[in-house]
Amino acid sequence: MTVSAQKDSLPVPGEISIDSTGKITIQLHKQTLGEIYLQEYKWNKWVTFDSLRRNAEEDDTVFYKQARFTYSDIQIRLKAPGMKGSNVAKVQYFYPDSCSQFDGKCRSGKIGFRCEQDWQIYDQFGNMVKKGHSKTIDVSDLPKGGYFILYSNKMSEFFLD
Repeated sequence: MTVSAQKDSLPVPGEISIDSTGKITIQLHKQTLGEIYLQEYKWNKWVTFDSLRRNAEEDDTVFYKQARFTYSDIQIRLKAPGMKGSNVAKVQYFYPDSCSQFDGKCRSGKIGFRCEQDWQIYDQFGNMVKKGHSKTIDVSDLPKGGYFILYSNKMSEFFLD
């Protein structure tokens, strides 16, 4: 299933679509030059996960990227400096929920998931203390206290004693 972009406002850098395998097709407008960012809506904000550059000498306006997502309800967009608008492509993936379940417990200084995924850990004051992409997170080096973990477009809290 391919879902095409919806325009927020004009001008936009081009059109974007994503299929259920994570293949992203980007059709830039001829006047779109320079650095173009691919952003994913994750953890209540737009996060850049890839970019491409188009020079004035290039005739090619179609680009392909492969994305890696580990959760459902994906939203991606193109963003180019100097252009007011962006466009958003949405697709729903059907990953099993068990892939990203987290019960809030840390066992033997580690947090584990059933599959690899992006994650970020914040302390009680909102400072990011760790981030990465893995199936297991070693938190044994963190001081005792409460933490927030962002993963699979979710947020949970855990405590280290």
